[in-house]
Amino acid sequence: MRERNQSIDAIRFLAAILVVCLHVSLPKGQIWSMTILFVARSAVPLFFMISGYMFGVRQKWDTQIEQYTKKQAWKITKIAMAAYIFYILIDVWRTGPKIVFHILTNYKTIIRFLFFNKTFYGGHLWYLFAYMCVLIVYWILIKKNKVKWMYYWTPVGLILYYVLGKYSKLIFGEVVSFWYARNFLMVGIPCFAIGYYFGQKGIKPAVKKKNAEKAAWLVFMIWQIGLIWTERSFLRDHRAYVGNNNFIFNTSIAVTALLFALRFPGKSKWVSKMATWGRKYSLVIYIFHPLVARCIGFVMKRVDLWVELTQQEKYLQIWRGILPILCIIGCMMIKMVWDWIQKNIIEKRKQTTS
Repeated sequence: MRERNQSIDAIRFLAAILVVCLHVSLPKGQIWSMTILFVARSAVPLFFMISGYMFGVRQKWDTQIEQYTKKQAWKITKIAMAAYIFYILIDVWRTGPKIVFHILTNYKTIIRFLFFNKTFYGGHLWYLFAYMCVLIVYWILIKKNKVKWMYYWTPVGLILYYVLGKYSKLIFGEVVSFWYARNFLMVGIPCFAIGYYFGQKGIKPAVKKKNAEKAAWLVFMIWQIGLIWTERSFLRDHRAYVGNNNFIFNTSIAVTALLFALRFPGKSKWVSKMATWGRKYSLVIYIFHPLVARCIGFVMKRVDLWVELTQQEKYLQIWRGILPILCIIGCMMIKMVWDWIQKNIIEKRKQTTS
């Protein structure tokens, strides 16, 4: 049996936390919170790279990789569609069916959804549909024995990703709609291919001078974070800063995080615990964190705490620091409740009927 790299699953959990920080308001005007937001944009590229790495490793030994990929693509499709329908139903409840039906049946909506993974409800779900498309493309390439074609597209896709994304205003003089860049073609396949390459190549774990190498990797990571600030300053100086989409160095940070995990497959108690959380909760956190944040806000307004918070800036900043933690805990509780229902109700009913 192949030993699983615990560090990979641990950074998957950290990436899920960063996604929450990106979508839930952190304290404003603070250097540390802005730095977290900048780094958080590396999370989705990292998700793609981790998946690519897993498939790259598996393809080296699994003779049934084609069937496995097809099965995983179908699994992600079901999860993505279920999550999308769930968020659509929430908006039907909030705004009524007529508005939702009009938006979803518009031909522009359909085209943007099919070709650019633009989700009009549950905007964060674009990643799941992009991942679904990536797996379908990967499955087709396996069938045709043309997997290396991903490598040829990777530099093209990444260049287009930044040209149409963060640098669109600098190059074209106006902001291009983010969904032209944020989709399976521009970010999904290139990042998946990068991870796949490392999975095929194989990265040996560090053996000698581990602490010195760890320190070097961490210094390199901090240097790249500094370059993100430089990149931001450059765009602001040219009045071309675009809030959506990633900096160039977000991709390099994701690569660095993946390589760090491969060089140091941690076996400590904390790494093992975070790896367990990554396997169990990262997808649930990604799907449900906006809903949990809404529910928390709804409760706060019901008990009249929201007015008090908004009237005092100090307490509002503290609340913004606490909210991401509450969202993560809430999502983990959703998974725990679902596991309990499956174990104590669904499985028992199956046993009684059989």
